[in-house]
Amino acid sequence: MRNAPFWWIFLGFLFLLDVYVFQVMRHLSTGATPRARLLLHGSYWLVSALSLLLLLFLPYLFAKNASQLARSIVFALIAGLFLAKLFAAVFFLTDDIRRALQWGVIKIFYTKSSTAASGDADLITRSAFLSWAGMLAGSGLFGLLTYGMGNRYRYQVKKVRMDFDRLPAAFNGLRIVHISDIHSGSFTDRSAVESGIEKILAQRPDLILFTGDLVNNLASEMTPYLDLFGRLKAPLGVYSVLGNHDYADYVKWDSVEAKQNNLATLQQMQAQMGWRLLLNEQVVLQKEQQELLLLGVENWSAKPRFPKYGNLSKAYGTVA
Repeated sequence: MRNAPFWWIFLGFLFLLDVYVFQVMRHLSTGATPRARLLLHGSYWLVSALSLLLLLFLPYLFAKNASQLARSIVFALIAGLFLAKLFAAVFFLTDDIRRALQWGVIKIFYTKSSTAASGDADLITRSAFLSWAGMLAGSGLFGLLTYGMGNRYRYQVKKVRMDFDRLPAAFNGLRIVHISDIHSGSFTDRSAVESGIEKILAQRPDLILFTGDLVNNLASEMTPYLDLFGRLKAPLGVYSVLGNHDYADYVKWDSVEAKQNNLATLQQMQAQMGWRLLLNEQVVLQKEQQELLLLGVENWSAKPRFPKYGNLSKAYGTVA
């Protein structure tokens, strides 16, 4: 992908976006001292240049088995910065379109003398307002995204009541805990992860379901947390399926065998924790001589960039 024309077009778009946002920043900083402007403009281009270079060379900066967390954090910061600039650019573009339309109307319908005293001050005020609004909106968005990265341990429990007409009577009041997208490679605070485990156990679940993305890419990311997640127990069991990141399709492997070994290790880890991994198959849950069928379908998505391993027909016909 790094050599594909699309990638270079995308980098070119990012550079043009940087230039566009910089023009507004330069306009807004005209009242600052020369030294302050130099510092502001230099900092802007330093951060922008570093972002583009990091994005270009990110796959090569970290060894495959080294800090996946560092790679994820760097990518998230770059993506957040890009989204913030893009969001701010919407305000700037709105102002540019407004000014272009106003200029056209003035040129066509008004004389030069009548526009001299008409509303130039108002034009400048509106432009300044939209420019500052764009800067503040973009900065606010980047701040929220950065806050969200540090907010990944603020676990919340959302309780949902579900009613089924054909549910066997023995399963009335069944307490199911559903968890997903653990992405253990992004963890840095073991005690915070442990508090999440305690919160799950505090719900006293009858059944625990995990719906994919145990890791970011590598099975080794889960190693430090096997004992913690192995504490998750429920009377009817803990069942899981694989998510798109679990297949490690986003890593450049030395061989197909290495990739397959990574997936096999991840599957073994789930068994080690006492989780029942369902690979397009079903399992029968029994309670008081009544049964409930649980299907586990592997990852599937309508989007081309996501791997499609799910097979609903196979899951219906295969008993685990």
